Amino acid sequence: MQKLDERVVQRAMRGEEVDLRRYWSMVYRRKWSILAFSLAAAAAAAGISSLLDPIYRASATVMIEAQQANVVTIQDVYGMEDRGQEYYQTQFEILKSRPLAEKVVKHLDLTQQPEYLPVPPPFWKRWLPVQEKKAALDRNTAVVNRYEDILRITPIPKTQLVTISYDAKDPALAAAVVNAHAQAFIESYMEAREAMTRSASQWMSSRVDELKQKLNESEQKLQIFKEREHLVDVDQGLQSLSSHELNELTTKLIEARRALSENRNSFDQVNDVRSASLDEKLAIPAINSDPLIKQFRQARATAELQVAELSKRYGPLHPKMKAAISERDSAVAALTSHIDSVMDSIKNQQDALQGQARAIASAMDDTKAQVQSIGRKESEYRSLMQEVDTNRQLFDLFYKRITETKETGDLDTAHARVIEPAETPTEPASPKKTLITALAFIAALIVGIVGALLSETLDNTLKNAEDVDNKLGLPLLGLVPFLKRPRKFGKHIGHEYLDNSDRKFGEAIRTLRTAVTLSNLDAGHKLVMVTSSVGDEGKTTIACNLALAFAQLEKVLLIDADMRRPSIANEFAISSNQPGLSALCARTAGFTDCIVRKTGENLDVLVAGDIPPNPQELLASQKFRLLLNKLAERYDRIIIDCPPVLPVSDALLLANAVSAAIYVVRADKTSVAQVKRGIDQLRRTRVDIIGIALNQTDMRKLETYDDYGGAYTGRNYTTAEST
Repeated sequence: MQKLDERVVQRAMRGEEVDLRRYWSMVYRRKWSILAFSLAAAAAAAGISSLLDPIYRASATVMIEAQQANVVTIQDVYGMEDRGQEYYQTQFEILKSRPLAEKVVKHLDLTQQPEYLPVPPPFWKRWLPVQEKKAALDRNTAVVNRYEDILRITPIPKTQLVTISYDAKDPALAAAVVNAHAQAFIESYMEAREAMTRSASQWMSSRVDELKQKLNESEQKLQIFKEREHLVDVDQGLQSLSSHELNELTTKLIEARRALSENRNSFDQVNDVRSASLDEKLAIPAINSDPLIKQFRQARATAELQVAELSKRYGPLHPKMKAAISERDSAVAALTSHIDSVMDSIKNQQDALQGQARAIASAMDDTKAQVQSIGRKESEYRSLMQEVDTNRQLFDLFYKRITETKETGDLDTAHARVIEPAETPTEPASPKKTLITALAFIAALIVGIVGALLSETLDNTLKNAEDVDNKLGLPLLGLVPFLKRPRKFGKHIGHEYLDNSDRKFGEAIRTLRTAVTLSNLDAGHKLVMVTSSVGDEGKTTIACNLALAFAQLEKVLLIDADMRRPSIANEFAISSNQPGLSALCARTAGFTDCIVRKTGENLDVLVAGDIPPNPQELLASQKFRLLLNKLAERYDRIIIDCPPVLPVSDALLLANAVSAAIYVVRADKTSVAQVKRGIDQLRRTRVDIIGIALNQTDMRKLETYDDYGGAYTGRNYTTAEST
């Protein structure tokens, strides 16, 4: 088992290699037909290319200038742009243009060249004058069309160079056409440039007069506006003075409002204490901060201090006491009077600040109105001035251009030049016989290989172990080689296992026996049916030889349950009158009468016997099940040859009575669809499908020993080597 697991892992790891070898095998089997097809295609290509006329190719290299040596950039007037990739792409398209082709065709009179002569029309059309005129027109068009098809314009990447190529049977004509095309390209540009320059000069002359008149009109309108509005100092700007005045008023207004805001706090505090006591008034910062208030307060304090000192020594009627009290009252009266004066001063200052702010705001409103009026005048002035400047610039520009154009009218430079003119070719460019032959051989080889792969891929049959694993998902029990029946004439292939004349066949049967044994080591499959999708797949041969192989190790019974086309009796040379399965189920004969002992093979055989009118009733009966159970008690292994699954349902009835099934498939014959349909029907029963026996396999087509060893399965079956 461990050895088998290692082999499975190794096969999975080299799965890609196996696939490649499989594809190589598909191609290798058809190598001679592919090679013959490729050689035939190469020979045909060589023959056809030898019949073709040689074609010569001439080429010239032209450099397109990025910037022409122009003294005057007159192209700015009519929009020419000679820079950038768009410019070169435009020149390439001009080189391929039809007007240029028509010019060369006409210049070289290509319509009269032998290569371009038309095929003569039918004799009955030669006498029609209209047809003759139409033919001439068609010939010119056809020649130009052919010229465009043959001409090749190839830009050289990352350069200003372009290659002009032309193919012709006449090498001298090919060179002449290329050189003529390059020269026509240069001349066409110069002609177009001259025409555009002339047209631009005429247009500019007419425009100069118009611009001169418009300039005079705009200047007159500007002068009239200045005189009407009495504008002066316009160079410094109409709003310069008003703007300066407005800025000053704004500054003054801000300062006045700030002073008003600062004085308002003192004013509000003074109003609140106007009827309050003297000390409350002195608590106001605006009053207390006055310098004279401090002096009056000090005088009052001194007088009060003196009264307090004298009151300790004298009475209120004492002269000194009266004088001190009088002096104190005078100080208090002076302080009160000055406080009232300060409060009135604060009120007057508040009124003055409010008046000043209102006056500045009113002046600002007047100045703003003046600024707006001047702004409208300045806007109109600037508009008129801009119109004058624009007209003057246009007039100066056109006047300068027309003067320069007149001075340089005779200067004309080309935008391109021929770097390498075309020379008459000496070697034909086509057909390249060697290349054509090689390509034909390679193409035919590829087609042959693809055809071989498609033929193998579209073949929906089973050929090897890989096909069984990939297409069916069932284990492969073994690959049984193909037996040549003419060599076996006169022998029964049901005994081929004991014949030993075909070593590979015997090895395949032993591998099949090992796979069945290992399919259920614990319980073992006693009742094993052998069936197939359709007839003529070799299920009877597999059943007989497998029974002989098991008979060497166990006590085995071979049953022919194909009640429609029984063949085991013929394989073992048993009389057709021998009672068999039908008699044993009907209990018209006993075990001893029905079971034939093949002493030389150590095998017991139960033939079908008389064919019943309805075999399905026999196979579905309870008697048949009881019979199989009794036989299972007597034998170690029972091999049952069953009918195919698809034609009749007998095998499905038998499947319900056995424990395992071997599904026989004929290699390269039975389609995968048939096999899948048969397996799906068999899976509806309770039988365990052990695996697939691939019969009549052509061993020469297989790739490795493992393929015909029949070992790889999904159930860890062994190989013939491990057996």
